[in-house]
Amino acid sequence: MGKLIKGLLIFALVAVILFVLFAVAVLGVVLYVSRETPMEEYPYMQDSANIVEIELAEVDNLGGDMPIWRTVGTVEDIEAFLADFEALKCRGGLNIKVDFDFEKDTLRVIKFTYSDGAYEVVSMIGNADSTMADSDDIKDIFSDRLCSFNQADFDALYEKYLEE
Repeated sequence: MGKLIKGLLIFALVAVILFVLFAVAVLGVVLYVSRETPMEEYPYMQDSANIVEIELAEVDNLGGDMPIWRTVGTVEDIEAFLADFEALKCRGGLNIKVDFDFEKDTLRVIKFTYSDGAYEVVSMIGNADSTMADSDDIKDIFSDRLCSFNQADFDALYEKYLEE
């Protein structure tokens, strides 16, 4: 019974974070149409040395009431993955130029879990972390940490580690 409740709580938290990703994408069209600035490096929510797990996942039904999360792989060599991830060019703001249908398409995501249990979810269109859902201020969500990636580069990294 305890595992079921824990599983439901984790599922609910992931659903909230995915909802935040969706809300950020929708609001980003309005707020960030003209903002796409290069960033020197990805702004992790914590020191990347604290990452203890990296999951590759797919999310369906982002535009619906209940997003569907499927873990499709776990990265074994965290250091190698982070080196490859940090080689990706990160842009400030959302990737609104990508052809993505929130109702029909599957979103590929990378979930970084930190040693204290906090986590962040990164996709080609944007990123969200486990603290964003607690924010009452939209400025906290549209922070300097918000970034996106080139779809082809993101997919190439994802597929490289999915095949391991």
